Amino acid sequence: MTTLRSTTRAFLDTSGALTSAGAVAILATSGFDIDTTANATPTVDATNNGAAVANNLTLIIDEAFVDGTPTITTTTLSIRTGGGSTLSAVARSGAAGSATRSSTAPSSTTTHRVRSRE
Repeated sequence: MTTLRSTTRAFLDTSGALTSAGAVAILATSGFDIDTTANATPTVDATNNGAAVANNLTLIIDEAFVDGTPTITTTTLSIRTGGGSTLSAVARSGAAGSATRSSTAPSSTTTHRVRSRE
């Protein structure tokens, strides 16, 4: 199981003046590459069955904001979040040898649980 908890913040916090002759941009972005592998292929004995579960559990928060009480003078104010992540979960299981009759079947399960807030 891979667990990721991340908060990325971009913000302007002032009670003063913000003056710009051009555009002002605030961007919070994050990106993750997560590869989770569970391997339960039998390696010790051909009579073993394997069961594997691969899970990705993520809480990714990207926040962009203006705080305080600023006086803003600009042509454009852009506030946004962005980014993207790649999640991969692979679960490998294997059956016992063909000469063995087992009541337990091999099993593989992969899951992704993603919670994001922008």
